[in-house]
Amino acid sequence: MKFYANKIDQVITGIKKGDIKSVLIYGPDSGITYSILSQISKALSLNIVNNDPESVDDLSLELINTNFFSQKDIIKISANSLKISNSLKEIILSDNHNYLVLIGADLDKSSAIRKFFETEKNLAAIACYPDDERGIKAILLKALGAAQMRIDPAALDIFASMLSGNRAMIESEINKVILYKNNKGKIDYEDIKAVISSHTEESPD
Repeated sequence: MKFYANKIDQVITGIKKGDIKSVLIYGPDSGITYSILSQISKALSLNIVNNDPESVDDLSLELINTNFFSQKDIIKISANSLKISNSLKEIILSDNHNYLVLIGADLDKSSAIRKFFETEKNLAAIACYPDDERGIKAILLKALGAAQMRIDPAALDIFASMLSGNRAMIESEINKVILYKNNKGKIDYEDIKAVISSHTEESPD
């Protein structure tokens, strides 16, 4: 099934229920890709293990192997070099001990691995594209809600219009404002201006 990054909560729920056997995260925004992977890792309380299996058999072994403490891990591999086959499909759709997450760059619509993940009901393909202003507002409100903070509507519009770049950079700027307010109170335009101005002054020419 195909999802966009803002539907990550639905994907995590599906993983926890056992409905989503594996996840493909792809797209040009590496910041969102990293954020999505981190959210899955945190939600499942699993460590991320980077792997580059040389064959399907090697991947199968990685997914069924247990570590020293018999804990599950997320096995992260690159999707770009994978060649889809029936044996690979079978492994991806299996109930493995470890959880498989594939990371792809900007896979086009003709990509066999992307098509497979988008059409299988027990798989999730998460597209990671740069956030527009509406998406940035949603990220802002979610982060502030988690910090039990509020923001003036006009300040929200202004702050969202100032943010651009990949997800990691956006989240960094949001955290600066939260820290500036010491996780307390309501954010207004003066707070945003103070943080942005301070950041600009500290940046090299």
